[in-house]
Amino acid sequence: MRPNLLHFIVSILICANITILSQNPPCQEKYLGLTLNFQKPPYFPYLTTDMPLDVMISYLAMDSLCKNVTSTEFYEFMDRQTFNDTVKYLRKLYFEVTDYNSLLFESYEHHQDTNFLIYPYELIERTRRLIEENQEPDFKFDKAIVFSGIIAHISVNYTTLIYDTSAKIAKNQIVVNCTILDPIKGKVIPTCKPLPPYPILKSEEKKPDIQALQSNDSGNCFQFVYREEWNIGANQDLPFCTNKMIGDSTDRYIKSDNEYIVFLIPSLVCTHFKQFYYNLRPIKYYSEVATLYPIKNGIVIDPGDDFGFGQNLTVSEFKEKLRLRINQIINF
Repeated sequence: MRPNLLHFIVSILICANITILSQNPPCQEKYLGLTLNFQKPPYFPYLTTDMPLDVMISYLAMDSLCKNVTSTEFYEFMDRQTFNDTVKYLRKLYFEVTDYNSLLFESYEHHQDTNFLIYPYELIERTRRLIEENQEPDFKFDKAIVFSGIIAHISVNYTTLIYDTSAKIAKNQIVVNCTILDPIKGKVIPTCKPLPPYPILKSEEKKPDIQALQSNDSGNCFQFVYREEWNIGANQDLPFCTNKMIGDSTDRYIKSDNEYIVFLIPSLVCTHFKQFYYNLRPIKYYSEVATLYPIKNGIVIDPGDDFGFGQNLTVSEFKEKLRLRINQIINF
């Protein structure tokens, strides 16, 4: 048998038993960017014995509000609030819930129940807005600390470009593969996922592709994404903004073998039955560096002095001030 014919037959036999698992989630088949998977809890509120008391209270309170308070009643109460102990307490709880498991919180935010008078998304979004509207003048970026799911000092292993043709504008998604050097917020993180295409046996096709979670410990690997076309900085909402997440002529915006202090949130892509498809991205806001703070020669680069800590701080100085502010938030 000729070698070319043998190669062809072998290829056919292999293809009969192996399929290429694309990155596309079943609920958004044209999406080509990185998606991580989180299995929705079997019920809500999902309480476990290892939950801190404040986290458990938060979920019980949210569920009770959603089932017993109308949207009008809730919004009227929130509209009466100013910067007071209620806002400080909500800020503390928001930090603790996202610190415990931001993916669980994100899945609850998008949960729907026929018994709800107000949906969790409305409740949580209005709470975010209340906290953001009532920040202390000297700590204008408390929102990045409170709302982020992961804060960490990382080292970047490498970056990968995924060209997402499903996106209208921001088609260039960069996947950052990194290693935790110092975890600051977020008790759990997703494990690193092989990028597509990669083969699976047909017999395994219907098994849920669950992305495992791991402790947010030094030495562990995880991935986050950003898009080169995203606007950043003070003018990011304006049509003439030219400050984007594009690197220089020799390298990408986030560079391999460099260290950063990052503030990330889980971002929902879509849901499908019991699967929650998401990725991690920078919380961004109006930071000149998109809340991905480079470390150069031992100095944290924060050109906008986002947190009011001061500029040209060493890594240890910046992290010390950050942890001090976190302690002030959760122990007001």
